[in-house]
Amino acid sequence: MTTFARIYDGFIDGLAYLAGLTLLAMSVWVTYEVFMRYVFVAPTIWSVDLAEYALVYITFLAGPWLLKHDGHVRIELLVDVLSPTAQRRLGIVVSIIGAIVCLVFAWQTWLTVADFYERGISMNKVWQVPHWLPYAAMPVGTFFMGTEFVRRAYRYATTTGGDANLKKMTHDVRIN
Repeated sequence: MTTFARIYDGFIDGLAYLAGLTLLAMSVWVTYEVFMRYVFVAPTIWSVDLAEYALVYITFLAGPWLLKHDGHVRIELLVDVLSPTAQRRLGIVVSIIGAIVCLVFAWQTWLTVADFYERGISMNKVWQVPHWLPYAAMPVGTFFMGTEFVRRAYRYATTTGGDANLKKMTHDVRIN
């Protein structure tokens, strides 16, 4: 594995760890909110809004790691009845489509985040958060998901056998 591939994989792992820490923090502050609301009848004004923002970050920061480890939801009913060659071809096509969709989404969300930033718009919530901040994880996450789809297409193209063989190799195969 090249140095670039190791750094890239470490970055993807770092995004996933950040998502995990965000989920842990969110569980702490939501528990605090429930405790304050029902024990002291003094709910917080920030907990729900912050949880909404955190869910966006968790989703988009963990997505590339999940795709890297082939942990995404998929329907295997059709794939299992296909020949290994057809499985590989379908995997390549689906990965290329996934890459295109993710990269276009990353580009469009980047334009939106930049627009929100330039115009200085804030959320109309209890506390004024810059509108770009909750959306900033979207272009980052979808860019790296698009990159992972490209890597996945490469693995399909260079692996012999079908989908089952690729699943076994997902954790071992790295692009040099």
